[in-house]
Amino acid sequence: ETYQCFGRDNAFLMEMYKDGEARPVMCEFYNWYTPSPAHEIRGFAQHLMHGECFYNFALEHIFKYNTGANWTWDATRWDSFRAIFQKAAGIREYLAIPESAANVAQLCSESTACMFDEASSLGGRWLQHQSSLWTALQQSQVPADVIWAETLSPKKLARYKVLVMADVKMLSDAQAGMVRDWVNKGGVLIAGGSSTLFDRKPAPRKNYLLADVFGADYAGFAGVTKPAENDT
Repeated sequence: ETYQCFGRDNAFLMEMYKDGEARPVMCEFYNWYTPSPAHEIRGFAQHLMHGECFYNFALEHIFKYNTGANWTWDATRWDSFRAIFQKAAGIREYLAIPESAANVAQLCSESTACMFDEASSLGGRWLQHQSSLWTALQQSQVPADVIWAETLSPKKLARYKVLVMADVKMLSDAQAGMVRDWVNKGGVLIAGGSSTLFDRKPAPRKNYLLADVFGADYAGFAGVTKPAENDT
C-alpha cells in the first residue's frame, strides 16, 4: 500500500496483483484519509470485493476506543468495519472471485516500473499514472484487467480484444513478439509514445521495438528544450 486512503488506489493495487487471474489478494490499508463514514464503508467493501479478505496493518485503527497512541484513529470506524464484516460473514458462501469478463487489458511492465521511478527524470510517478489510467477506464464503463509483461503468454493475450500499454517503455524481444502476433491476429493495441523505446540498460533504442506494429518510426525528441525532462 502507498499510505493512501480507501480509494481507487486500493482497488487498483489489488487488481494489479491479481494479474488477470481469479484469485484473492491481500492489500494493506491504513485508514489514513477517511473524511466520512461513507468513505470507510466503501474502503472496507473494496477490500472484500476486490481481495476476498480483510487485512489491516494495526487493528487499533478500527478499535471502538482510542488507544491514545494511534494518530489515525477515528471514532466512526468501528461501526463501519463491523457493518461490512458482519455482512461478509452473512454472505461468505457467495463470496468468490470469478473469472474476469473484461475484454480490455492494461499492460504493465515491472522492468519499466523498477528502472523509471521517482529518482529518474524519465517517467517518474509510474504507479500514479497507471492507477489513474485504470480508474479512467473503469469510470468510462470499460472494465479492464491489469496484466504484466513479465507473465505474458499467448493464451493470456487471447482473452482480450484491446490491449492498452500507456507506459511500457521496456519489452523483451519475446514479449514484443507475443504482442506482435496478437495484433496480427486482430487485436487492437493502444500504446503511448514511449512504449518499447528503451532497452534493458535502460537506454533509448534507435527505433521502437514494435515500430512495424505501430506503423511509425522514432525520430527523436521534439517540442521541448530539455529532452531529458520528457519521457516521450
